[in-house]
Amino acid sequence: MEGRGSVVLNGLAESVWVRAEGSGQAFRGMPIQNGGGSFVYEGLIDFNGEFFYALTTRVDQAGIELVFKYIISHQGISASVTGSIGWSADIDYGGGTVSGKVKATITATIGIEIDGDGDVHLSGSVSARGRLTAKIAGKNKELFDESIDASVRSRGFRFRFPLGVGNLDFDLF
Repeated sequence: MEGRGSVVLNGLAESVWVRAEGSGQAFRGMPIQNGGGSFVYEGLIDFNGEFFYALTTRVDQAGIELVFKYIISHQGISASVTGSIGWSADIDYGGGTVSGKVKATITATIGIEIDGDGDVHLSGSVSARGRLTAKIAGKNKELFDESIDASVRSRGFRFRFPLGVGNLDFDLF
């Protein structure tokens, strides 16, 4: 693992800021262990009680790209993951060549926020998108480009489906 870091003590603002970044396997044995990509850790403590800690890790191996971000602050907790994977293929069937590309992406977030009255609020969403294109007889043709989404609403969950299927709501209260 290699990396670098900085610490700033600001006496006038009464705060301490820390940042570390690097590559390789970091945080070994911890729930936030990265798989050998890169990471950035940043934190700020204000002596008046405000704070945040953020960790971002990135993995880019074998066509899979994933970014994880965790934030803990005096306002709440959030986590997110974004990523994609893609493949391409060329098939020569004797009468010509067919080529195609597939790309799938995912985005997910979850948040727990605490308002000024101390009430806890949940939020979050997940979106998965798939795209398939092919080159047939020398022309590019999109065969599929749709997504499925789910989100946390004030009363429960909502799922959105492609191809005109519509929404499905689960109200918890």
